[in-house]
Amino acid sequence: MEEGTYTPQWSAGTRNFHWGTDAVNRGIYQVRGRRVDVSIRVLVASNPGGSGYPDPLGVSLPPGYPCTTTERSLFVWNYTSENGEGSAIGVATTLPTTSTTKIARLRYSMTNGASQSAVPNAYSMFVNTPFNIRNGDVIDITGSYWTT
Repeated sequence: MEEGTYTPQWSAGTRNFHWGTDAVNRGIYQVRGRRVDVSIRVLVASNPGGSGYPDPLGVSLPPGYPCTTTERSLFVWNYTSENGEGSAIGVATTLPTTSTTKIARLRYSMTNGASQSAVPNAYSMFVNTPFNIRNGDVIDITGSYWTT
């Protein structure tokens, strides 16, 4: 069994960014055979400037442990705002046809209305949508995936 820590690289599409020089950005992983357990936490220090990042949020997997190309892996994520914007939970996923080295989407469910019959849909999280991610906000991601 191997375990370690790494500094996750955040991205929006193909553009990398960071959450500020004072951000706490840490990934912890443990490898058992071909299964990798990972937890990522970022305590945001600043917003990277949302208008320059029009693609959904993504974050790197532990280096040297790409996800399998045969299936999408799912993770749970939690966002908490320290700026009065509430919180959210959702499912993150790898998209192996796009990249085997990162979690490519943080998705959340929302309905198109207020009634019980309102149809839910899944949306991707962006740097400024649906939250203006800022200093003090926290994003946690945890889950397991199969490596090649």
